[in-house]
Amino acid sequence: MVLSLATVLLGGCTDSSSQTQKADGNQPAPADATATTRATRVDSLHGIPGHHFGEPLGSFPGLVPIGPKELGAQSYYYAKGGEPGWFGKRTKEYSNEFYTRYTFAEGRFVSFFASGRGDMRQALQKQAEYLYGPGAPTNNGSLWAGSQAEAWTAPDNRGFGPATTLLVRSKVFASQQEKAQADQLKKENAQ
Repeated sequence: MVLSLATVLLGGCTDSSSQTQKADGNQPAPADATATTRATRVDSLHGIPGHHFGEPLGSFPGLVPIGPKELGAQSYYYAKGGEPGWFGKRTKEYSNEFYTRYTFAEGRFVSFFASGRGDMRQALQKQAEYLYGPGAPTNNGSLWAGSQAEAWTAPDNRGFGPATTLLVRSKVFASQQEKAQADQLKKENAQ
């Protein structure tokens, strides 16, 4: 699930090294719109507010597992009312339009996912921009790519209507997941 979600979000990514666009014909875009700044902000947060990648599962009291492990990773959600911060407040207030998922590998926080429908679509995009700065535009959302972490927002029209999704993950985890998926494909093809 985590890997297929990353594939959906990455599907429309463009090269973030492209030239910074100008705000108007004479002025360069603000400094916080550069690829370097985007990378710095996603790397400096290295997760989400209050939790950094690599933190142990015990630092997230109240999480409930979702389904079986997939490629060595286990996803969780907070039981109703247990999630702190901006994301938790939205989960409580908009329980039918907003949800989050936390993923752990070897008992360590490696990935965060949020999805918002209705009024929460725009709110989720704005929160991502608040956290990481302006994202690099992609064909279908925004990308923040650092050397240690990466984040995407993208539309998702599957399920119960249009949604905006946010995926934030550790690049070490991303690399491990890609290797695990390749190994799994080799094993399946050998049979």
